[in-house]
Amino acid sequence: MKNFVYLGAMITDNYDVSKEIKRHIAIANTAMISLENNWKDRALSITTKKRLSKSLALNIATYGLECWVLKTTNKKKSNSFELWCYQHLLHIKWTDKKTNEYVLSKIGTSERLLTTIVK
Repeated sequence: MKNFVYLGAMITDNYDVSKEIKRHIAIANTAMISLENNWKDRALSITTKKRLSKSLALNIATYGLECWVLKTTNKKKSNSFELWCYQHLLHIKWTDKKTNEYVLSKIGTSERLLTTIVK
């Protein structure tokens, strides 16, 4: 399988960008974790934290999306990462067993990351 570098993205000869999406999500994950002090700060509102995560982490995850071919697994990964970000800034652990709907209602988001990617 040949690899091509296209606009800074690693794309295989069958236009599979799964590795590129994983790389972007890993970089964005590191950005979210590096902002741990901001997520713990009680002086910041949830709206401010949501804006920070969107501008810093979620934009890193979606950088270069113009050339992505979205498959079902890639859509699941982006949804999972978005929900992980929201759970992280709300201090919800996976052992708390909260549903995705609960997290989305608590964060009060109107548009999901995948909707933005598809647009």
